[in-house]
Amino acid sequence: MTDAYLDSPPLTEEQQAVVDQPWDTRLLVTAGAGAGKTHTLVRRLDALMGDEEAALEAGEILVLSFSRAAVRELRERIALHAREARRVRVQTFDSWAYSLLRSEQPDRDWSALRFDERIGEATEAILRGAIEESEPGPPAHVVIDEVQDLVGDRRDMVETLLDRFQDSCGFTVVGDGAQAIFGFQVADEDARAAETNYFFDWLRGSYPDDLVELHLSANFRARTTEAAVALPLGSALQRLPSESAASDAAGEDVYRDLTDLLRGCPSFGAVTDTFTLDSLRDFRGTCAILCRDNRQALVLSETLFSHGVPHRLQRDLQDRPVPAWVASVLRGTGSTTLTEERFEALLGSGPVSPVGDRARVWRSLRGAARAPRGLMDVAAVRRAV
Repeated sequence: MTDAYLDSPPLTEEQQAVVDQPWDTRLLVTAGAGAGKTHTLVRRLDALMGDEEAALEAGEILVLSFSRAAVRELRERIALHAREARRVRVQTFDSWAYSLLRSEQPDRDWSALRFDERIGEATEAILRGAIEESEPGPPAHVVIDEVQDLVGDRRDMVETLLDRFQDSCGFTVVGDGAQAIFGFQVADEDARAAETNYFFDWLRGSYPDDLVELHLSANFRARTTEAAVALPLGSALQRLPSESAASDAAGEDVYRDLTDLLRGCPSFGAVTDTFTLDSLRDFRGTCAILCRDNRQALVLSETLFSHGVPHRLQRDLQDRPVPAWVASVLRGTGSTTLTEERFEALLGSGPVSPVGDRARVWRSLRGAARAPRGLMDVAAVRRAV
């Protein structure tokens, strides 16, 4: 049997300390970007299930994370590198809330509610004892990833969950206050400001005597001096107070410190400078330029193209981009509707041809525009694009 750990890096002393905590520990782990937290969580799950004296079953471990991307990464790491924990189920907060509600009231159409409404209903269900009555039953250990993004209703739900089983359940919560980005989900500005590191403060206040706090300080991602320039500020961001005025003042200090650090870094120059253009040509594949929106990306791409710099636009893997030949069709027609014959003529005269059967391409594009049989609504195609 292949050793799942052979192609994964050895644990540091800090990571090993996290992995070795008993199943009933109330554990808070702060870990910055690149600290190996996902690697550590996988080994922690293995340890929870592999402890000879108090091994847990997969169904006794509840693993929750904020985003589908984080859940996907954790699932993939478990599949690759876990020995014992491959049957542990990892869910988003929203998915778990939905499954809990369906377990309690299977005949109700929970999909008709918005996400936040389901989260609120799940919190009430926890208070009613829905977890105890569900098939998995109460968890023995709760693992929560990305806790810095717990705000508003989701934070209330998790706090209710931990409160409900505080006498019988251990937990491992992992997060980094410096990476919190979802505060915008709280509509009220004053409440949003108060969410800064609130969950961390709640944990420390709720478990003053038995909360174990560990920190992963190593960074395996920032391998150059330039990449590591902001790392010293991580601890200051993690300690931002949840009280609004104090948080604002501390945040201003961090911003000034970061600005000073960045000013000390070498400037790459404007994108049209000779040095910049030559660097991008000579060191292909070593640089990424982040853009605020698609418009900015397209303007930049046109600039690079005009100066002969090879590059590519990188979309999110879940995006569904529109093929280039659609643009040539939209530019080529002077009418509001197209017949199939005119559509094929435009395809043949364009610079880029579609891939596949042209009759199928016609049906596909006409269907996307919800056009009547035999015609394509050009305005509807433009709106869809």
